[in-house]
Amino acid sequence: DRRQRQMCIRDRGTEISMNQYKFIEMICYELEDHDEAISLVKTLDSSALLYELLDHYNWDDGFGVPIAVANHPCCEVAIAQKLYWLAAADYWYESEEEVNIYNKEHFNFSKLISQRLLAGYYEVGSLSHAEYFSQVQLYKFKKQGFPDVFYQPVVGTKSNQHRQP
Repeated sequence: DRRQRQMCIRDRGTEISMNQYKFIEMICYELEDHDEAISLVKTLDSSALLYELLDHYNWDDGFGVPIAVANHPCCEVAIAQKLYWLAAADYWYESEEEVNIYNKEHFNFSKLISQRLLAGYYEVGSLSHAEYFSQVQLYKFKKQGFPDVFYQPVVGTKSNQHRQP
């Protein structure tokens, strides 16, 4: 009904229309063609939509969609940090495990997102993001010299930026 179509999802200070939410669900749950899903990710026009997409994405479907999110013009620090932890990229940060055919895609994505976060590739935008870490984990991160860009909360500062055509 009309009221339901106008309903907005409010989460993390963002508003996503029901149609946008259904579009994200279609990308994540209904499409079997990964190339089509990647193409549709490129059509998303806000950081809020990219962030919401990550809440629904099934990482067993591969790294195509996460790479499209990481390369998207609306990707910002909060999204990149979320990508980092969803991909468990910390595993590869100082790992000496040998890269092989089974873990190469995971390694390459982890390296991409890690290098970009460290280099300041992404800007702080409208979104905030914080992972939960215990005091012990935070102590270990600091003691090991783990870069704070990976675990310090991101506080959004700008209005939600839409991609310019």
